[in-house]
Amino acid sequence: MIPSSLKGIKRWVKSFRLALVRHEQPDCLDYDDEDEVRRFEIAMRVYRAHGEAYSVTPLDGRVDGAYRVVGKTGASGEAWLVDVVDASGTHDACQCPDFLNNDLGTCKHIEAVRRAIAKVPELRRAFTRLGQEPRTPTLTVSAVGALGLVEAGPWTARHRARLGLVRDAARSHVALEDAAPLNAGFRGDLRVVHAALRVAALGKERSTIAARRAAIEAALRAGRLRFDMLAHPLFPYQEEGAAHLVAAGRALLADDMGLGKTVQAIAACELLRARGEAARVLIVTCASLKHQWQREIERFAGERAVVVSGGRPERRTAFESDAPYKILNYELTWHELAQLRSLDADVVVFDEAQRAKNFRTKTAATLRAIPSRFTFVLTGTPVENRLDDLYSLLQLIEPGVLGPLWKFNLAFARQNDRGRIVGYKNLSGLRERIAPVMMRRRKEEVLTELPSLTQQTRYTRLTAEQTELEQ
Repeated sequence: MIPSSLKGIKRWVKSFRLALVRHEQPDCLDYDDEDEVRRFEIAMRVYRAHGEAYSVTPLDGRVDGAYRVVGKTGASGEAWLVDVVDASGTHDACQCPDFLNNDLGTCKHIEAVRRAIAKVPELRRAFTRLGQEPRTPTLTVSAVGALGLVEAGPWTARHRARLGLVRDAARSHVALEDAAPLNAGFRGDLRVVHAALRVAALGKERSTIAARRAAIEAALRAGRLRFDMLAHPLFPYQEEGAAHLVAAGRALLADDMGLGKTVQAIAACELLRARGEAARVLIVTCASLKHQWQREIERFAGERAVVVSGGRPERRTAFESDAPYKILNYELTWHELAQLRSLDADVVVFDEAQRAKNFRTKTAATLRAIPSRFTFVLTGTPVENRLDDLYSLLQLIEPGVLGPLWKFNLAFARQNDRGRIVGYKNLSGLRERIAPVMMRRRKEEVLTELPSLTQQTRYTRLTAEQTELEQ
């Protein structure tokens, strides 16, 4: 029920546009001070809320409701749902990945809604009548510190029982007692913000992943899981690498070139398929390596793999094939994102993944948008020029591993007074942080497991042009 003081909201237009306006770009005064960097990062979200155009649509006919926000200058133009909860600014939430991962409690979409509220008279007047706490018991999201679900407003034991919530004794967060799905929006005298659905799903997913990993590692140690479904045996270090991929589920394999990352990934995919955890596998690689992957899959797994190439009709036919493996190059992901999403691959393998080393590029954003339960990232050069290369690769696996970029740089980079990285620190702590998801072996570490070097000399007849040049 809409409070009487907000009845005027019914007169709002269905949506309105926020044009670009001039807004002073913030400066960071000290890149070594966490409080100052946090202030700067929040100010940058406010700056982006003014420096981009948005379409904002109120959904609930009230100022403390949900808003649909679409950026007009971003790469994707994707729509996100923002929930305004009260006047405090501490309980508002957004579904977007930046809000869920930046540890700031805001994002450009939330700031765009706040900008709209300040601009539209009906919204502005209604907002001034809101309190610092919601009048309706509201399940919202805490996105500062550990991400979690929190209660705002006048909760009672009856309300918690309706949603199946239990308190976390160690934190102020709450958790779902059972697997009953939440429904976003106002439900009588209860409200659930839209971002809470994603946070609840993430919590369940992480618990499931941890339990699965422990069970897989125990089965591998006991010899109950083996890679004997392959046509050719693996070397011991390759079995270890494939086991790492299977157990972690979402992982980075960064072995030196020549150690067989391709066959390790194929072995991991085949074990997942044998366990019934996967059926559809998508390989994203360089254009020059697509057919090599096809040959290796047929050689080691004896399975069909189709290469997605040609014009749109040929690519559609390839996607519709019942072959368990689909292979395409990075450039095609831009054009085929809708198909890749509908493919609903169980496993996505990103080969030569340094192509996505800059996580701000269109390629990296596209790759992060491809859904999958399992993700294997393969590269022989996890760090080519900057430590940010590694950060970008791990964003394909799990953004929470290294946290937001600003905190990653605070922890591991030395920056000058302009924010440029001039060195690194605490690398032992970084190695410890990424150890659960990243495995890297150099050739000298596994030389004893490799077969003896075999040299072959083969002669080929020169072509007529070559013969002429030799004369």
